[in-house]
Amino acid sequence: MFQVKGGSPGDEIVALAALAGFIALAVRILLPWLSSYLRLPDVDVLVVAHVHWAIGSIFLLGAPFNSLSRQGEWWWVGVAAVLAGYALVMGNGRWGVRSEGLGVRGEGSGIRGQGSESIHNSQFTIHNSPTPHPSPLTPHS
Repeated sequence: MFQVKGGSPGDEIVALAALAGFIALAVRILLPWLSSYLRLPDVDVLVVAHVHWAIGSIFLLGAPFNSLSRQGEWWWVGVAAVLAGYALVMGNGRWGVRSEGLGVRGEGSGIRGQGSESIHNSQFTIHNSPTPHPSPLTPHS
């Protein structure tokens, strides 16, 4: 890439960010096939996708500090939109790509606040249900 004449250094960094973003999207889309082919849990394969997203984002943050051509500025905006969209989809559990912390929807996951849910831990239990439960601090009538 550095041997191409006429390009700005910032454009090359944007190209590297686009490559990292493409790899992150490809790994995420091909997750079921990759995890069975590599015989790895989904979470381990998703770590690879997230690391590529992070590398692409870091490259993208550094690109404006180098000279960008006019066309490179538009590429920067497009790659930034794709990487931001990836982050939004991975971070929003309502779109069916998140559970247990890293992006695969598991059993019992869904939109919070519907029905009654309980979270059990060895020290406490949290109940989330449509009807409030009286607490020890609630005055008795």
